[in-house]
Amino acid sequence: MDHSIRKLVWVSGLLAAGSFVYVLVFSPVPDPRARARASAAVGPRDQGSEIWSARELDRAFRSAFAQCRYEDAERISREMVEQYTHQPVSWFDRALVMEKLDREPDAFNAWSTLMHQIGSMPGGNDQMAAHAAYYRGWALRGMGEHEKSNEQFSEAVDLYERSLGGREPARGDAYNLACYASLAGRTDRAIGFWERALATGYSDPGFWWTMDPDLDAIRGDDRFVEIA
Repeated sequence: MDHSIRKLVWVSGLLAAGSFVYVLVFSPVPDPRARARASAAVGPRDQGSEIWSARELDRAFRSAFAQCRYEDAERISREMVEQYTHQPVSWFDRALVMEKLDREPDAFNAWSTLMHQIGSMPGGNDQMAAHAAYYRGWALRGMGEHEKSNEQFSEAVDLYERSLGGREPARGDAYNLACYASLAGRTDRAIGFWERALATGYSDPGFWWTMDPDLDAIRGDDRFVEIA
């Protein structure tokens, strides 16, 4: 295994704004140039680290994306794919902003790369499999395979629910399920999970839910706004 990939970790910290809650994080090889490049797009950060983590960059990407600062989001995503090439979230973010900028060939390339990475992922528990199905669904959708995409999103819902072992979803788990169900076209279930997320304390100071593409299918539903 390449020495730059020391371990695979599923990170569960809900990034205050978003459904892309659990992201693949690999240990980086420090590059002193990365901090300068990222800072130009992201802004100041706490000192003491040689490099922006994938989680920090993803958080900054979502902040820029939610504020419609797509050029900034593009620069951040470029840094992500350069510094964290082997992480699906890097290519996921890259594809999203390429679509917003109408750079379809670049978006297709990012989706294709994401699909390749998910195909080579090691096996894991139901929750890891759910996240993989989620990324696979997005990649397939980006490449025009809508029927196969919906199947993956439906599988993500089922796997994620099974991973809870019979427990009712709460907060971040319920938000994730709302996103997966929305993408799968299960509108009523998505609304139910959304209501459950807010009722159990889900909080989003960055208001990512107002822009989260996972929720596009239900955002226009009157119930969605009433619950919020």
